[in-house]
Amino acid sequence: MKHKILIIILAVAIFIPSVVAIVNYSSQQGGDANSHNTVSVTLTDTAQNTYVFQRADSGTRDFMDFILKMNADAIKIGELPTTVNMDSFYTASVKTAVTELAYKYYLTKSSADCYFTDSAGDAYKISEEDARHFINSSYAAALYDNGTPAVLTVLQETMAPDSSQWHFKNTAGDFVDADTTFTVKDETEEWEFEGGLKAISFSIQPDSLRAKITGSDGQVLFDDLFDNVSNFTYENDSKVNVELEAKWFEDSKRDYYGEQTYKFAATLRAPAEFMAGATSLEIGSFICVTGKNVKNPEAVTFASEPSINYTPTFFADGEYVQALVPFGCDLSAGTYALSFTYGGVTQKIEISLTARANPFRDKTLNINQTVVQASGSDEAIQKAKDALLPIAQAASATRMWDGSFGTGVAESALSVGFGHMITVPGMSSSFRHTGVDYALDKGTDVKAVNAGEVVYSGYLDYAGNVVCIEHGYGLKSWYAHLGSADVNVGDKVSKGDKIGTTGGSGLTGTDGVHIGLSVYDVPVCQYPLWDSGTWKQIPMYSFK
Repeated sequence: MKHKILIIILAVAIFIPSVVAIVNYSSQQGGDANSHNTVSVTLTDTAQNTYVFQRADSGTRDFMDFILKMNADAIKIGELPTTVNMDSFYTASVKTAVTELAYKYYLTKSSADCYFTDSAGDAYKISEEDARHFINSSYAAALYDNGTPAVLTVLQETMAPDSSQWHFKNTAGDFVDADTTFTVKDETEEWEFEGGLKAISFSIQPDSLRAKITGSDGQVLFDDLFDNVSNFTYENDSKVNVELEAKWFEDSKRDYYGEQTYKFAATLRAPAEFMAGATSLEIGSFICVTGKNVKNPEAVTFASEPSINYTPTFFADGEYVQALVPFGCDLSAGTYALSFTYGGVTQKIEISLTARANPFRDKTLNINQTVVQASGSDEAIQKAKDALLPIAQAASATRMWDGSFGTGVAESALSVGFGHMITVPGMSSSFRHTGVDYALDKGTDVKAVNAGEVVYSGYLDYAGNVVCIEHGYGLKSWYAHLGSADVNVGDKVSKGDKIGTTGGSGLTGTDGVHIGLSVYDVPVCQYPLWDSGTWKQIPMYSFK
């Protein structure tokens, strides 16, 4: 009998490992993920922060098993409720020994409203107990307004901290340590600051921000509150090392607190400066603004108070940048504060805009009604706008003009001046005169008012034969009602070169020519730029 019992025990002992192996094999080969067959879980939250939990990592294994338990405990439902925000979800990739399963978790701070869908698209409701456990964990940070660490933006780019401690208050009222491992960088970054270190900002303003700046030799150059960094002086293109220490204090009225440090190398460029060539001018005129220490002209931003209804475009000119700023005919006299911002530094220039010595007046021009019907119709005007507006709104980055501007023809032939409101009987509306009309016999030479490149030469019913010359930075001269246009697009011209002849084409009642200037599509007065004018050239500030 003893022998039989022994034989049975031995048989069982031999059989048990086989059974265990079969059970384990079956578990690992099954379609469901569980604590036996899952190798890893990769969880990505709504802010695209990724957490990886691995079976081999004792530090993350427990939460991985919790996710598997949460899935197993969930109750299958027909479909997700209509109240679920389908655009906001966590994703999970669950890897087993033989397959990879995908899940989407639709989570809220309410434990009664948490769901997920599996790889097959089936919907499940998460138990309230499991939902509470998850939404009160550090991995639910993205569900809370201040759950993720404050973000530092430098020159419109995000800078990662070197160290980060962040704590947020969960639905249970407890502070949770946020997982900040994915936010911390592991190498020193290099940045270029134009205008000093002021071009930084936090998504949540810290209660305390200190800066320590050291030179390449290790000498401490600045160690104080960041608010005082504007007192730090340096030479252009200085290379320094910067340490920032930001703190958000714990407060019973807040749902967050933390501390982050940043270390980076920086090249500091001198602050940008902007100066106007003239600060007093008449309505309808324009100025040139020159800036220095501006590496990227396109990054200059502009504001004016009151508005001048125009945003200037800066162009590089050697080591400086320049922009033309028109003050349109419809503006009122007064003081205009122009603000130019670059590299976090804003500079204001006050402009005194005065009433015109010779005010704009209303004028009536009588033109043959046959001409008005053919050339002054709304259709003809619209066709002219469609053809010329794209030309006006383009610009050359090369300054071609130099010195004073000519009148194009004899100044004594001037018949209708700039800026007046013109009424032509038979036309549907009055219009602002955008240039100067000269009354001359047909065939008189018309000359370029300054050097430039021909950007338009053609015929339009409204303007007749038209030539447009770009002088640089969007400044253009316009020649209309020509008898002939003797230049082609792309031709380079110098001041005084013949571009055509006077005539009577288009909407005009006399022979002659219309000559105007514009900055982009804003008509401007040319009188001050003539040899007989008050400026005799475009005033330009020199930093030298």
